Amino acid sequence: MNIKGEFFLSKKPILDQYKKVFAHKLILKNKEDKPLTSNEFAKILANLRFDKLFGRHKLFVPIMPDLLTHEVLDYINEKKFVFILDEDLLDK
Repeated sequence: MNIKGEFFLSKKPILDQYKKVFAHKLILKNKEDKPLTSNEFAKILANLRFDKLFGRHKLFVPIMPDLLTHEVLDYINEKKFVFILDEDLLDK
């Protein structure tokens, strides 16, 4: 799977009670500033080296609900990622 197209990756640190970085909230969007489709997101999860980008920190990632059944989840480090259903990404 190759990553095609443009996307933006941003991170927001999540601090513990000692104000040290505990994790990061990871945001991925397309060039129109819209959430990525589940297939685009899956390609990025499968191809990016998150350990190189974020080191030992956990990643909290807002996702679309259909990504929860995508096969790419079988190949990611489950100790590294915490998927959250972001209400901004849900159909209203």
